[in-house]
Amino acid sequence: MRKLNLLVTFFFICCQTIAGTQDCFEHARNHGDGLGKRVAPLDCPDRIADLAKPKLKRSAQKGSPSLFAHKNMLYHAQAKTNLWAGSNTLLEDLVSIRKSKNELFVLSKKSGILVFLDFLNGNVAPIRQVQIPEIDFAKDIDADEESIYLLQNDHIIVLNREANSKRRVDLQKLEVIKRINLPEAGAKAFAIDSTNSLLYVLFKNRVLKINLVTTQHSIVPVSQDISKKVALEFYDHLIIK
Repeated sequence: MRKLNLLVTFFFICCQTIAGTQDCFEHARNHGDGLGKRVAPLDCPDRIADLAKPKLKRSAQKGSPSLFAHKNMLYHAQAKTNLWAGSNTLLEDLVSIRKSKNELFVLSKKSGILVFLDFLNGNVAPIRQVQIPEIDFAKDIDADEESIYLLQNDHIIVLNREANSKRRVDLQKLEVIKRINLPEAGAKAFAIDSTNSLLYVLFKNRVLKINLVTTQHSIVPVSQDISKKVALEFYDHLIIK
């Protein structure tokens, strides 16, 4: 009887969790339409943080992850009312997120690169959007003061930070500025250290350090006891050391 009660309790909790998560996605889908709640359920940030994949769980500054994205919503955990969701955002099929200066860069399989101001949230349209064929197979995104970097399986492409498919053709700046070939395929994630002009690429159990000026590279070993998931989740911490 006790086992039965435990199973019933567990099932009830699971159902509540699934229903609560679905409420978050439903809210995100209709956010800003004027018909639903203005504020997302308070437990949504925690649910999204738990569900977010490693490259959709990034730090806004050096420290613990504070940006979380999943499916059709993006949260800034340092302010739980900071939600980006709704039809105007174009958030869907998200791959990776990054914060650079006061902008959020979102890589989406469906919408390409979406750029938002980090202080203007809600059901807002991106201030810039980039849609080019090179994005189709991108695995990760990062940006510095001048450029956007996209990680492919065996190379990295560099775009102008101000690239925008929504502008007049002669002002779009969509050309690939540079292609950085990697010495091997199978890159998992990467990060830019713009202060020191360095780029770090994470492979299965090692990190490749590339000088952005000379493109020379060296290997930075990653401890074997660090799982791929942990290495990706805390990649920002790995390169700060």
